[in-house]
This record gives sequence, C-alpha cells and structure tokens, in this order.
Amino acid sequence: YTTQICPLVTGDMLCIYSDAFIETRNRNGEFLSEQQLIHMLKNSTEQNANHALKTMLSRFFLECGNNPPDDLT
Repeated sequence: YTTQICPLVTGDMLCIYSDAFIETRNRNGEFLSEQQLIHMLKNSTEQNANHALKTMLSRFFLECGNNPPDDLT
C-alpha cells in the first residue's frame, strides 16, 4: 500500500466501502463494478452523506436482493 494525502474541503465526500459491495452478484449474475459505484456517488453529490449512503444501499439491495454476504452486514 502507498500513503497518499488528499485534503478534503466542505462539501467533499469520502466513501470507504467493503469489497462485498462490488463483488456481490446482482439478480442477473453480474457484479456491481467500481465504475457503477463511482457513478452512484457522482449522482449523489447534491445529497448529504447520510442520504447518499441510504440511496446507495437501497440501490444495492434492489439489484442484489436482501441477503447480503457476511462481510457486508
């Protein structure tokens, strides 16, 4: 791993996620890609972090069902 410094300013959002989020298959057997995660984050920039998280989790469970893998619980 490398260390990086990334200053945050008011309005920035930091997303730390489990790999289960992008390694869980949806109902069609496809993975949610990092690009899809980035797209979801970019579409939630007008929301506060709590609302963005709820939106992302709602989409995740809508696409992948209500039985998440152990490391996502």
